[in-house]
Amino acid sequence: MTLLEQLLADDTLFEGWERVRKNQGMAGSDGQTIEHFGRNLFSRLLDLKEHVRRKSYQPQPLLEFHITKPSGGQRRLAVPAVRDRVLQSAACIILTPILEREFQEQSFAYRVGRSVPMAVARVAWYRDQGYQWVVDADIQSFFDNIDHKLLIGMLRANLGGDHSLLPLIELWLAAVANPGRGQPYLLTKGVPQGGLCKALHKPPYA
Repeated sequence: MTLLEQLLADDTLFEGWERVRKNQGMAGSDGQTIEHFGRNLFSRLLDLKEHVRRKSYQPQPLLEFHITKPSGGQRRLAVPAVRDRVLQSAACIILTPILEREFQEQSFAYRVGRSVPMAVARVAWYRDQGYQWVVDADIQSFFDNIDHKLLIGMLRANLGGDHSLLPLIELWLAAVANPGRGQPYLLTKGVPQGGLCKALHKPPYA
């Protein structure tokens, strides 16, 4: 089975839905809530699957808004519609085991089975080995400035010869953002902070 066929398998789509349901979250730009999507669930999942297979699937515009960061300033969030989050979650289920192989052992962020306490424990272990210096660094507006072509190129290289999921990922990257106030616009760089599976966008050396 191709990666796309694995994504569209009934059990994968249902698990994708379960993850979205448990995570809750708000409705997207189409106004459809998780509760509403859950009504006639299997009919909705079948419809979603057929649209992808017929290549007629198009993501709904992202619902964009801003929140205040604890450190000050604003963080831009862009929330996909529930239907799109279900597909993205299913893609995450398929891709995570493949991409996990590319991460460094010391990488903890956005990884299944890893947590902040585990990262702190690793730092404490290095301290106990005699290391005395810590470098704290951050890439300013990293997620807002990811190069789409570079990201797709890295995915293409890591997925071997099966690129069947790349058209879907390209659709999600080049999404239309609806800011509520102002005109909708096409994303030409960056990835939405509000979508799923940030691990797909995190560099393997992080």
